[in-house]
Amino acid sequence: MDEFSFSVLARDIAPMLDGPFAAGVVHPYGWSAVLWDNGIKPIPCVLGLGRTLKFLSPFPLQSDTALDLRQRDALGVIHDRLRRLTVAVVGCGGTGSPFAEQLVRMGVACVILVDQKRLETPSNVRRVFGSKAADLRKPRPKVDIVGDHLEELGLETRIKRISGDVRSEAVVRELLDADVVINATDTHGSRAAVNELVGTYLLPVIDLGVRVGTKTNNLLTGLAAEVRILTPTTPCLWCRKTIDADVIRAENLPEEERQRQEQEGYVVRGIGDPVPSVIALTVLGSGLATCALLGLLAEEGDVIPHGYVVDGFFGDAHQTKPAEPVTGCRCRKQIGVGDPAISRFSRSGESVSSC
Repeated sequence: MDEFSFSVLARDIAPMLDGPFAAGVVHPYGWSAVLWDNGIKPIPCVLGLGRTLKFLSPFPLQSDTALDLRQRDALGVIHDRLRRLTVAVVGCGGTGSPFAEQLVRMGVACVILVDQKRLETPSNVRRVFGSKAADLRKPRPKVDIVGDHLEELGLETRIKRISGDVRSEAVVRELLDADVVINATDTHGSRAAVNELVGTYLLPVIDLGVRVGTKTNNLLTGLAAEVRILTPTTPCLWCRKTIDADVIRAENLPEEERQRQEQEGYVVRGIGDPVPSVIALTVLGSGLATCALLGLLAEEGDVIPHGYVVDGFFGDAHQTKPAEPVTGCRCRKQIGVGDPAISRFSRSGESVSSC
C-alpha cells in the first residue's frame, strides 16, 4: 500500500474506529509501519511479543565507543537491542534502584523511574542506590534521589521521573512509552496494576520479589529472590497466586479501619508493615531481573524458565509453577483490549478480581 492509498482509506476508516488506524508492510528487511493522526506518521519501531520480545523492524546500529567493547563481546546482537530500549522501573527502593543503575551502565536508551514515596525511612539508606544519610534531613522523592544519581554517571541514558502511584491511570499511561516494565514494588495492589499491562497492552513485565527467611530466634534461614517473566503467553500474577484480592482490599482500607479489622480478625495482621531486608539480597534480585531482561531479548529466550526462585544463602534454585496460564483466568480474557480495560480498572478497582 502506498501513502496515497493509505491516506484515502484512513480518512474513511479512522473516524469509525475507537482506536488508531495503522498499516504495516513486511519486506525482506523486516517490518515498516505508519499511523494515521490527521496525517501520516511513521512508526519508528515494530516489536513482536510472544515468549520473547522481537525487534521486527530494521534499526540503525549504534556506533560503539570504548565503553561498549567488552559488553558487545559478551552480548552480541542483544547489545544493539539494549541500546535502543526504553525500560520503566516501578519502585525505586532496594531492588528497583540497583536495577535502574544496571540499565544505565548497560546503555539503554531511556529509563523511566516510577515511585510515589519520599526517602524518609532511615533503614532505606542501606539499600537505595544513590541515597546518602544526608538525604534524611530533608526527604526528597525517591525518583529524584535515584534519578540524580543516574544522571551523574554521565552515560547518556535519558532519565524520566514520575513521582506518582502506579495504580492511577495517568501513571499507567506513562508506562506505555516503555518497551519493558520492571516491577520492584512490594504491595499486592501495585503489582496487580502492573500485571494488567501485560495482557491489555501486550507490554512485557519482569516482576521481582525478595524475602528473608528467619526463625523465631532471628537466625537467618534463607535469602530468596523470585523472578517472574510476564508476557501474554506466560502465567500472570493471578495465575501464579502471587497477588491476593483480600490483601489488596486490606491495603486500600484507611489506616484506622485496617487496624480495627485486624483486631477483629477480618484482615491478616502485618499488611503494610516493613519487612526484613538486606542489600545483599536486593542486589541479588536486581541482578537476576537484569539477566531475565537479557533473556527476553535473546533468540534463546523461548527455553528460559519464566518463573524461578534463587536462594542466595543456600545456593539452590528451582522453577515455579504453573507452567502455563490458568484457563479461565482474567488474563486470558483481556489480551489486547487496551484502553477499555485500563479505564475500568482505574474507575472501579477491578484488580481485586482474581482467577
